[in-house]
This record gives sequence, structure tokens and C-alpha cells, in this order.
Amino acid sequence: MSTLTTILVAILLFGILILVHELGHFFAGRMVGIQPKEFSIGMGPVLFSRERKGIKYNLKALPIGGSCLFLGEDEENKASGAFNNAPVWRRMVTIIAGPLMNFLLGVVLIMVLYMALGIMQIQPVVAQFNDSDVFAAGNPAQEAGLLPGDRIVGVNGEYWGELDDQVIIQNVHTALSQGEGASAELTVQRDGKQLTKTVTPIYNAQDNAYQIGIIFHNEIVKVGFLKSLAFGFKDAVGAIVTMVSFLGQLIFRGQGAGDVLGPVGIVTEIGNAVRMGWEYVINLAIIISLNLGLINLIPFPALDGGRIALLAVEGIRRKPFDREKEGIFHLIGFAVLMLLMVLITYRDISKLFH
Repeated sequence: MSTLTTILVAILLFGILILVHELGHFFAGRMVGIQPKEFSIGMGPVLFSRERKGIKYNLKALPIGGSCLFLGEDEENKASGAFNNAPVWRRMVTIIAGPLMNFLLGVVLIMVLYMALGIMQIQPVVAQFNDSDVFAAGNPAQEAGLLPGDRIVGVNGEYWGELDDQVIIQNVHTALSQGEGASAELTVQRDGKQLTKTVTPIYNAQDNAYQIGIIFHNEIVKVGFLKSLAFGFKDAVGAIVTMVSFLGQLIFRGQGAGDVLGPVGIVTEIGNAVRMGWEYVINLAIIISLNLGLINLIPFPALDGGRIALLAVEGIRRKPFDREKEGIFHLIGFAVLMLLMVLITYRDISKLFH
């Protein structure tokens, strides 16, 4: 049952990621006046096919790819809605929409996690006292009379109780960083009363900061739509930057090649995520979706990035490429990608047996 569940989740996950990507091409093309001809999910033999309004929709056997073919994409066609007759910018919008939809899906899935599970945030509340060697001679917070459970609401006569908790913590750190021997008056709430405690921070060379020896309380906070949207974009951008760095190391230095996974390796990771819980499956879906968007932007034949690069050259030289030669160019790139996938899959299977 575990293996069957893993396979079903993997098929569903791959199907959603591919569908979102191809729908990006599909709707962007239609928005700029380019006519879709065939829309397929999967590769290999056709399991189901239906034609509607001149567009052929296919479901294929292997859930490892998809395609959205447009009228006149790989051949000359004089029709008004043909891909080859559209201005360069319209074709570029149509192609780049696929990877962008994968990025957007990653953002949406991050939002789902934040809205469903919340986010761990530091509260301006004393959880416990720091017992590290830095405070062996005396803990400034304890000596000042602070107690676990005290909520800091102000510093040096300024009351910040109505501000966001993260702003309060930042203000506390600012007030405590005035230098050696500079005391600060902390206003705290305890049992419904406000008390003022004078503390003198000491310098912690390890953290390069003035501290008073307290550990703030951590709490899981549910976030709304707008805040989760902001966190979603921030985390997605951070993840993409990390992936770009990894790709740079892989392409130019050959580092990290052993960490690259093919379909078999990804399915194995999906199985691990399924056993750990749905939130881990969504986390993995985020990583795969962002990776799919980024990899497709690489300027390599058969990838969206390769098509975008050719369109950029066409726009500069103001002369279209020969469609037949362009088709051969992408076919060679596709063959190289398939060979690479076979090699990675072989390595993934070898890892399972070893």
C-alpha cells in the first residue's frame, strides 16, 4: 500500500506541475492571439484524446512531461493566429509564461503552508535565561529582576505595546546596542501590571552583540492572506537564488552532480515525504515546481530558455530563423536531454540497489 500510495502521489504531483506549466503557455498564447493546436499531458502513447474547437487534448501514458503546440510553431503557416506570424514579444510572452506559472505555483504552495500551519515567530516575552559562559559572572536580566513570562512593551520610557512584536524586538535590540555600560530601562507586563527594570547589557564577542542574557519565547502564529503572500514571494525568491547558485556550481565547476535527481530519485523522495506527512509533500512540491521553472529557463535547445534565446537573437537581427533548421536544433537538444535523463535514472536505480 505504501508503494502504491507513493506512485499515485507521484503521478498526481507530476501531473499538477506539468499541467500548471503547460497551462501557462496555453493561456498566454491565447491572450496574445496565438492559436493552440494540441495540448498534451504526459509523453509516449496516447491514453485519451479529444478535440474541441480545433484544439486536440491528449492524455499520454508517461507522466514525465507535456507539451502545448501552437499553429505554425515548427513550420511555416500563413494563418493570422499562427505562432510564426506573431511578433517576437508575443511569442516570448507565450513561452516564458510556462516557467513563470511554476514559480507562481511555488509561491501559492508556500502560502498554503503558512496559512495552514502558521509561522514560527519570536515574541517579546522572556522564555528563560541564557546560561552560556558569557553570563557565568552574572546574568544582567536576572540581576535586574526580570522573570520568565515577562512581556517587554517598552524601552527607556517609550511604550511600544501596540506595535508589531517583531518591531518591539528590533527596538529592544537597538536600545541594548548603545555600548559598554549603557543601561536601558525595560517596561514589562507581569500579572496585568507594568513594571520598569533597569538592565545593563554585556558584550558577547561570539555573537558580536550587547546582550542581557534572555531567550525570547517562540510561538507559532497563524498568518493571513496578505502576510502569507509576502512570505511566499520572499521565500520563493530566496529558494530560487539558492538554486541558481547550485546550478552555477554544477555547470561551471561540476560540483553537486551527485545531488541531481532523475524521475526515480524524485519518486523516492516523494515516498519519504508521504511517510512523513502532507506538509512534507507540499514542501517537496514547492522545491520541484521552482526547480522546474528555473531549469526550463536555461538557454538550452528544447527548453523554454533555448526558445527564448533564439527569439532574442531573432529580435536583434530582425530576421526569423529557418523553421526546419530550428526544429532540428530543438530535436537534437531534446535527444541530449533524454540521454541525460536515462543516465541519471540509471544512477538513481543503482543507488537504490546499493
